[in-house]
Amino acid sequence: DRIGGLQINIKERINDRFGGAFLPPGEQRLNGGQILAYSRARHVPGGDLGRAAHQQHVVIALFEQFQPKSSAFDLMQLMANISSNVSSDLTVREMFYLGKAVFSVSRENIEATVLAGSTQTIGGASYVILNSGQAQKVFERVKAL
Repeated sequence: DRIGGLQINIKERINDRFGGAFLPPGEQRLNGGQILAYSRARHVPGGDLGRAAHQQHVVIALFEQFQPKSSAFDLMQLMANISSNVSSDLTVREMFYLGKAVFSVSRENIEATVLAGSTQTIGGASYVILNSGQAQKVFERVKAL
C-alpha cells in the first residue's frame, strides 16, 4: 500500500478462500492485501508451483515499477518501506548497494522460471517433487551465464 500497489496481469480467475484471493483475470493494480493474497494462493492451477509463479510475478512487478525511477532517493524510499516489514542482518549501506545493483539490470535480462515438478502427499504433508532432468537443464543454463 505504501508504494501505491502493483500492476499485475492475472492469467486466470483466482477464487481461493483459504488464501483470501478472489481476483478476476486481466491487467490490474492490486493493493497490499490483494498482493499478499495473490502471493499466498495455493488453490490455483499448478498448486504450490502456481503460487511460486505468482510470487515471481510480484517481484518482477516491483522491479518494473521501480526500475525506471531508481535514483538514490527512490531506492532509499523503497528500502525504508521494505525494511519496516522485513528483518535482515544486512546493513543499510549493503541494502542500498544491493538495490542499486538489482535495479541496474535491464528487464530484458531477467527470466523467471518455476522449476518443473509435481506435487505429492507423503505422510499427510504436501511435497513438491522436482523433475530433476528438467531442473538440471535450467541449472546448466544458469551456470553458463
